[in-house]
Amino acid sequence: MAASRSIARVRRAIVLAGSGMCEGGRVQEHLARCLPDPACSVIVTGYQAEGTLGRKLVEGIPRVTIHGTVTEVRAKVHTINGLSAHADQGGLLEWVAGFDAPKPRIFLVHGEPEKMSLLANALARRFSLKAEMPRWRETVVV
Repeated sequence: MAASRSIARVRRAIVLAGSGMCEGGRVQEHLARCLPDPACSVIVTGYQAEGTLGRKLVEGIPRVTIHGTVTEVRAKVHTINGLSAHADQGGLLEWVAGFDAPKPRIFLVHGEPEKMSLLANALARRFSLKAEMPRWRETVVV
């Protein structure tokens, strides 16, 4: 934590952050410091879900809220699409195909509702599985 915070004292730095879609962690501290500075560049890689800070930056929103404070986005924001640590629908279907019968109980908890519904439908067609999509903070008993 101290090493990450010490970056704030460095005049020029490249910060690589693994915080998903800029939604938490120390990346928010770096963004709060760098976004107002037109001399800074922010490079966003991979998919950014709707409503996330990462998505707002990619969409070019002129100001964002970080830790309750409105921050002007004056930094240059660049995107590199096509990088993701997540499998696509085809990859997920192949992963499920690798399980012996009976197939596991499937919960879809990460993604945009429309895309999750498409995956649920594909799981039902291909494997006769009913994928469950719990609501936010719903408790599921397994």
